[in-house]
Amino acid sequence: MPRPRKDDLFAPLRRQAANVLAALAHEIQKREAELRALVQQAEGWRAALGGGGRSIRLAARRGRRAGGGAAVRASGRSGSRIDWDEVLASVPARFGVDDVLKHPGARAKGRAQIYPALTRWEAAKKVRRIGKGKYERTTGTSPSRAARPKPSPRRRKRRTAAPAKRRGAPKRGKAAAQNGRVSWDDVLKSLPAKFGAGDVLKNPAAAAKGSAQIYPAIGRWVAAKRVKKIAKGQYQKA
Repeated sequence: MPRPRKDDLFAPLRRQAANVLAALAHEIQKREAELRALVQQAEGWRAALGGGGRSIRLAARRGRRAGGGAAVRASGRSGSRIDWDEVLASVPARFGVDDVLKHPGARAKGRAQIYPALTRWEAAKKVRRIGKGKYERTTGTSPSRAARPKPSPRRRKRRTAAPAKRRGAPKRGKAAAQNGRVSWDDVLKSLPAKFGAGDVLKNPAAAAKGSAQIYPAIGRWVAAKRVKKIAKGQYQKA
């Protein structure tokens, strides 16, 4: 009696694998059809806006095996690099994912890349988690004490004597409190068409606040589309 071939032992497994591959190929084709429909809708809205925005095209990618997947590739900002420090500077002191999505560059990347960015910020101790989906910035709000230079002994003596002088001159203290506020709109008007953080520091009011508050101000200008980033550390008025 002839012995059965060993290959026949794997025949059920091969049939099962073929069925799974066929199901995957069918699902891939279904998803590709859905993606094409979404792209057509996006192009229709783009045409309604008079051609504004960026066009989206669906590029089929053939895999090494049959039934390979498809990739949607945006020809716009989703493929460009983004300065996540700038994104962090644009969000409020306490924020969530929706606040990050208000930044145009982060919104183009989508939620899939925002969560890894939050993890990197948390690992770098730039933010801390204060609740479910809620974070708080630990940098960019005020200069840290560690970054301030230690005053000399002579300067310490002057500081101890300063309160007595301030009691005798209350008007000067009131004027100093008024000068503490900065009109960032006026600062932006004083800048050249193309500028960097160094140009902002040339403004006396901005220089008094320090770089810790300049970068958040630049982030707010970018988020409000009053300026746009043209290179690393370089911006242009809109």
